[in-house]
Amino acid sequence: MELQLTTKILDAAHVCHNQAGAILDDRSEITDEGIHTLRVQTKRLRAYWELLYPLVGKSQVRSATKQLRDASASFGAARDHHVMVKLLGKLVAKAKKPKLQSSLADALKAISDTQAPLLEATASDRATSREVVAQTWKQDRQRWNDLRVDCESDSQGNRCVRKGLQRIFKKARKLHARAVAEHEIERWHELRKWVKYLSLTVPLCGDDPATTIAAEEWARLGKTLGKLHDYDELIIRIGQLTPTQIDAQQSDRAIQWLADKRDRLCVRCDMHARRLLAQRPGPFAKTLIPG
Repeated sequence: MELQLTTKILDAAHVCHNQAGAILDDRSEITDEGIHTLRVQTKRLRAYWELLYPLVGKSQVRSATKQLRDASASFGAARDHHVMVKLLGKLVAKAKKPKLQSSLADALKAISDTQAPLLEATASDRATSREVVAQTWKQDRQRWNDLRVDCESDSQGNRCVRKGLQRIFKKARKLHARAVAEHEIERWHELRKWVKYLSLTVPLCGDDPATTIAAEEWARLGKTLGKLHDYDELIIRIGQLTPTQIDAQQSDRAIQWLADKRDRLCVRCDMHARRLLAQRPGPFAKTLIPG
């Protein structure tokens, strides 16, 4: 029996909007957990738009994904800072060498001390950001409500969705090749986005064990790329601290240790990505969406 993929995508998008609406319709202050939920649902919707690229066209996909990304970013600063502080705290607790632990602890204190003014500025802008975000989500919900997928049959719709999945895979494949060839950390961060899209769209292709395993593998690679991003972000933030905030020797020791962990994560990401991206885009998509 043919999977009605276009219907599944539309239903999944409406689920995202229902979850986001429950947060945005509540007039109380949005919690950190609420912000996290909004950002997760934003990534899901962007992935679904990319999957429908062959059906709705470049203009609509670019417009929708950009608006969603910009709206999510308006709440991002405080949340990202919280994540960095939490991660660095865990690293301090796990560090076994006294000098390293001291360096990481000094970095944690310095970064934590920058949190108060950041949160204060964020709080003053949060009400405005909320209205902007709510308006963006309202517009996107309307896009989905107005969406008319013109397919003569479910088979035709599935073929179009397959092309969308193939395109996402092809993007990831190219970015992985560039990351390996150019040795630029930013290429790994760019790859992370498209791997995330694959982890969110592959589950829509079926509920058989093979599809479930494939989705889990993409999610695992995405999680490792996320760790890579977080370590790189910590390196940047510690590097931005002034000598009055942290001793230069302490800063250098923390940065070097984090850079070594980041580089090892790059190797892990490369090995995992090579395995998942070994297929050509066409066969990859057809394996998940036959017909």
